[in-house]
Formats: sequence, structure tokens, C-alpha cells
Amino acid sequence: MKIIGLLGLFSFIVFGQVEPSKGLRSNPPRVWALKGANVHTEPNKILEDAIIIVRDGMIEKVGVEITIPKDVTILDLSGKTIYPGFIDSWVEIPVQSQDKTEHDAHWNHKVHARRDLSGLYTPDKKKLESLHRLGFTAAHIVPDSGVFQGQTSLVQLDDEGTILQRNIAQNITYEVDGWGSDQYPNALLGVVALIRQTLLDAAWYDRATEQTKKYPSVNVPLKQNRDLEVLGSWLDNNKPFVIETNNELAALRSFNIAEEFNLNCWLLGSGYEYRRINEIAEKKPFIILPLDFPSTPDMSNPYQELRYSTSELKHWDMAPDNPAVLLENDISFAITSHKLEGKEFRKNLNKSVERSLSTSSALAALTTEPAKMMGMENKLGKIKRGYLANLTILDGDYFDDTSEIISIWVGGKEYPVQPKYDVSIEGNWKLAIGDKSYRLELKKKSKKYSGTILQDTTEFKLSKLKVKGRFISWQVQWDSTTTANRFTGHILEDSLEGISHDQNLQWSAIKTGKREIEKGIVTYSKGAIIIVMEIR
Repeated sequence: MKIIGLLGLFSFIVFGQVEPSKGLRSNPPRVWALKGANVHTEPNKILEDAIIIVRDGMIEKVGVEITIPKDVTILDLSGKTIYPGFIDSWVEIPVQSQDKTEHDAHWNHKVHARRDLSGLYTPDKKKLESLHRLGFTAAHIVPDSGVFQGQTSLVQLDDEGTILQRNIAQNITYEVDGWGSDQYPNALLGVVALIRQTLLDAAWYDRATEQTKKYPSVNVPLKQNRDLEVLGSWLDNNKPFVIETNNELAALRSFNIAEEFNLNCWLLGSGYEYRRINEIAEKKPFIILPLDFPSTPDMSNPYQELRYSTSELKHWDMAPDNPAVLLENDISFAITSHKLEGKEFRKNLNKSVERSLSTSSALAALTTEPAKMMGMENKLGKIKRGYLANLTILDGDYFDDTSEIISIWVGGKEYPVQPKYDVSIEGNWKLAIGDKSYRLELKKKSKKYSGTILQDTTEFKLSKLKVKGRFISWQVQWDSTTTANRFTGHILEDSLEGISHDQNLQWSAIKTGKREIEKGIVTYSKGAIIIVMEIR
């Protein structure tokens, strides 16, 4: 029979093919329609009740009145808020020091300019999860040791550790081992001297190499030094040097070095920039800004109060104002969760918003600003056609402490953060794996699921059954002579679907008793959805 229905304003029903394709088939990239959310396409631009089409890990379409392709899986995100995936602009990655016995290494143990972090990065599951919980989908990764620490990279925060951009900046820090160290430098003065001498050597090495190549017959070939070679290339091409600072004086010191050697200078900020804002504003640096504000002073008794200096108390009061002060002085900056964990980052960000930092500027510091500075302004930082499908999804406003991040999407793949999809899968299902049919029983006890696949009178117990958000996975051993087969999939409205990895088969399931939709055509008009379908 044919049914023609008119649904009310902005109502939503999912219709689609629930029977799997027969036999073996490839696993093409998923196509998604994220429907009904309020979408911040970029800072200061919001679409209400919008649709985002994600195909092959990219944004295919975004808008309000757009046609949804027939090959999509529709996710109802009504009442949710979607932002462009956030970029953490400073994530330190532990690295080992390079072997200084190599013939082409720099003589000093703190010079690692040739270190390329893109070849050393392996995703850490716990670190990924902690960044996901804050809404980050990409990160600017930096080495964590040395004075010249090496070359930074921009990565996707996915399980594979996808590299988006290599060799973004050279990282320099005023790392001091202290007087107990027997290696040079062991004091700040020595660190500054090492930085200057290394940059002088790099410039000389670059010129000498050029002359040697130009006049080989009258010049002895130089002994190769990969660190100086890389630094020389950085200087020649005016590529960024990001210098770590721990106070406002370190920022001014960095400007002096940058001016002497004509460096394209970025700063890892300290939070003290407001103290010397006029001098800093003159240089107009790009600043990567942590939000590690000092904790509230303990003033519980007069003796405790004496522990704090006037400058410490002033900084406690002024630190949340620092981002707004930078903005007022036209200084570009990106925000990082560096040195912060969990809810502390959002708490501190909202403190700055309360202190005159606009939410649009805060959003820009998490999206468009780092994307632009890192050469990815055409792929990251916006929800726009042709951009990577990096998304941050909340049940409310990110700048509301009560809202929670539900999931993030990285390159079109969803990573659940909160199990906010209250879809019960307990019950009996008609399961199809390739061209074979089974019964699937799912039970829930004490918040944990168990399951059984039945074929006639034979039972196969599911092992390692996990349900997280909208994701489901399990293993099943068909007989004692084979290893367990791995299944992963998505939980939809009244259906499940996914891949049997070891068999390379697509599977799907529909609840027993539900009517199977053979054909459905969904057309969207302003204010209503008109559905024409055949139901058997």
C-alpha cells in the first residue's frame, strides 16, 4: 500500500533500507546526514535546525534547506549544538634525545632542530580520550625536550595518528638543567648564548654550503650537520620559530632574539602578557595561550595570607583578563589546554568569557585562528563544503558549564564522549550477515549487555560485547577450530548495522516485529517533511 504523510514543523523520522546487500561486498566510506542541530559553521555564523552531509570524511553540504541524498544514514541531532572541531594548539609529546654520536649531529645535547615529530608520533589512547572530552579533534604536537626541540606537526586526533601538516614550526625553549648539571648550558645566560650561537652557526653553515656548491674546486666540502642544515632552511624560508615563555620578560627577551636574527616569531604564552602589553603589542606576535590560571589563594587565616605577595594576588585576579587584553590590542592568539586537565580547561575559558572575552573570539581561538596560522585554513576550523568532517557536538552551548560534549567527529568518524543516545537495544533481532539469516538476542543486566546468536537450535554466545553511545561491538566464535570473528557497528533508530571484519561482510539487524521498509522517498520542504513510502 502507499501512504502519504505530512509531518509537522521540523519533525523527523528515519526511513531507509534495512536489509543488507546479498553476498560479499566492499566496505565503502559511510555517508551521514546530521540533521536538526544548531550549527556554528564558523565564529559569528549559526544555522538553526541545519543539515550537514558527511561523505568520505569530508563536508559535502551544510545548510537548512538542502536535499538529503538517498544513500545516507540520517542521525537525528535535534536540540544539539555542533561546532567546527576544536584544535589544541600545544600538545607536548615525549621524545627521546637523538644520538649525539652520529656523524651529522650537533655537538650540544640540547640542539635537536632536525627532529621531525611527524615521524615519531604514535597516538596515546588515554591522551586522545582526554582531548576528546574537551572537544578537540586536531592538535599541534610539539617535542618536550631540549633548547632547540625540533619540528612541530599538526595531527588528527584519531586512532591512526593521521598527519595533516608537517614541519609547521621550530620549537625553542629556555630549558635550564640547573647548577647541578655537568653539561652546558646549566643556567639561563648559557641557554640564551646557545640559542644565539646556534642561529649564527646555522646562518654561516647555510652561506658556506652555498659557496662550496658554487665553487667546488676551491672549497673543501663541509662536514654535514643536519641540525644546522634544517635551521638554515628555516631561516631562508622565513618559517615560524615558536619560543616558549614563562613570564612577560621571557617574551621581551624572545623579541630581542627574533629581531637580531629576523625570525618569524611565535610565542607559547605565559599568561603574564598583560603586564607588558604595550611592548608586546608593538611586535604583534602570534601567541599560543594556555589558560592555567593560578588557584584561589588560601585566605582562611591571617598567617596563611602572609604567604602571598602583592604581585601573586594581583596575578590571581588579573590572569582571566589576559585573553581579552590580547584581543583589545589586536594580538592574534590560539588557545590550548596545555597544563590543564578535564573540566578545568572549560572552567577557565568561561572565566575569561566572563571577563570580556567574546564567545566568538574564544571560538575563533579554538578553530579559525590556529587553522590559519598552521596552513590549514582551507580544511579546518569551519563547517563548510570541502572541509574535513571534524565536528564537536554538545547537548548545549560550549560556553555553558552545564552542557556536555556528546561526541566528536574526526575525519568523518565519530568518537563518543558521553552515552547520550538513550536507544535501548534489549530484545530480539532479525540478524543478517551477508546472505545468511540468524536470530540475535540481547539482554541487559546491571547496565551491561549480554547476547546470543541463534541458528535453528545452535547457540553462539557473544564475547567482549560493548555498547558505548551509538556504537556496538562484539566477538563470536562459530566453531572450536577457528578464531573469534570481530563485529562492529552503529545503533540506529530500530536497526543495527556494521561490518564483520574477519569475514569482510556487511551485517544488519532489525527488531523482531518491526515492519520492514522496502522503499522510502523523503523530500524536505520548508516547515514540513513529506514522506511517500511503501511498507510491507
